[in-house]
Amino acid sequence: GSGGKIQNFQRIPADAPAQLLQYRQNDYPFDTLGGSFKADNGVIRNDDLAIRSPRLNADGQGAVNLWSDHIDYRLVVTIPSSDPNKPDKLTLPLRATGYLDDIKYGPDLEAIGKSAAKEAAKDVVEKLREEGKLPPKGSEEAKQLEERVQGVKDLLQGLKKK
Repeated sequence: GSGGKIQNFQRIPADAPAQLLQYRQNDYPFDTLGGSFKADNGVIRNDDLAIRSPRLNADGQGAVNLWSDHIDYRLVVTIPSSDPNKPDKLTLPLRATGYLDDIKYGPDLEAIGKSAAKEAAKDVVEKLREEGKLPPKGSEEAKQLEERVQGVKDLLQGLKKK
């Protein structure tokens, strides 16, 4: 713990802005780095990190608690295809957690599980459509079914908040 004191500002050198200005664009490992943050009660939150480079792209969101030096950050790292007409080569959800002086990196198993479940559900829906057990996509019957499903989702979301 930090005993209620904000620590680790000393990690950022006082002349950091001047040091950064000395770099030329080619010295950075990425073409763009952007995002915004909100600070509230010592917690800095970012929901729109975007890193772009020819070899690697990343989007992320997370928070750093300056009171406890704790970080919890989720990134989706994508290795783009060299051919813009082809899909990306690899997409990997990653998570950074722990303390600023001991950050642990690894796969974001929750995001991977959600993605796998979503893909499996799409496959099941497609198979049911092929077998005629679900209405064709875009039909009036399909729209009515989607509205009912959305109603159930809204109901479950409301129960989850209680």
